[in-house]
Amino acid sequence: VIACLKPPGAKISIPPVGGPAQACRKIESYARKTKKWGKWTDMKKQQVNELLRYNKEDCIGTRKLLIHVCQQKEASIPEKEVPAIGSQPITE
Repeated sequence: VIACLKPPGAKISIPPVGGPAQACRKIESYARKTKKWGKWTDMKKQQVNELLRYNKEDCIGTRKLLIHVCQQKEASIPEKEVPAIGSQPITE
């Protein structure tokens, strides 16, 4: 979607190897075995950081996409005439 609409400043985030869901499952499984962060291997810490990076980029991209779509929609909505004070009430 981001590639098609091309919102300004949004980039396509590259997911972790195997996808974010698989990365979450692996991290959760490892976290159950190794409860303290200090005892985690550097490789597992890197997996967590990679997942957090992806999630942050994905959230930023989604936000920029939403802003872009809302601005496009707002630009396409014609403004309604505002009646002068004391004229007939709006009936919608």
